[in-house]
Amino acid sequence: MYAGNGGAVCCFTGPRPNNYPWGSSSVQEAIVAAWLEEEILAAIGRGYRHFISGMAAGVDLLAADIVVRLRRRLPITLEGAVPFPDQPVRWRARTRAAYARLLASCDHVRIFSDRYSAEAYAARDRYMVDRSSLVIAVEGRTEGGTARTLRYANACRKSVALLSFREPGEGEFPDGSLQI
Repeated sequence: MYAGNGGAVCCFTGPRPNNYPWGSSSVQEAIVAAWLEEEILAAIGRGYRHFISGMAAGVDLLAADIVVRLRRRLPITLEGAVPFPDQPVRWRARTRAAYARLLASCDHVRIFSDRYSAEAYAARDRYMVDRSSLVIAVEGRTEGGTARTLRYANACRKSVALLSFREPGEGEFPDGSLQI
């Protein structure tokens, strides 16, 4: 898939902070952020120029922040795929502020519904996968939005770079995922 800026398209998926497999460890979050940056830079090296974030608290915002920072020196774009405008209403103030800053930094924003619904999230996730040829993912729970997005990406035969917290050989996600 290609974006208007001539590059391939990549999206992100991963858990929200309350579902982080590593708990509330800021050290582990820094390791995950470093892995995300490494994967984003590798994708850029392979010609990816357009990145889509679902703009959820957690991995989506971590990845969006990295893209915004890298965009200062690299020809890449960020799209915010927002399920509904009030998505951040119940988040902590610091997370809402980061969301607002990153949303304002997006080159394009797409909103899927005017109000909360499970379908708004599902439509957002399908949109991101359908427009991408690469999904950079941090594994969360075996059920939930990240797991559903990964299953959809696999069903669509998309390339997936996966940071997994499972033991090798455990679970339903692609082999070769990074274990930390």
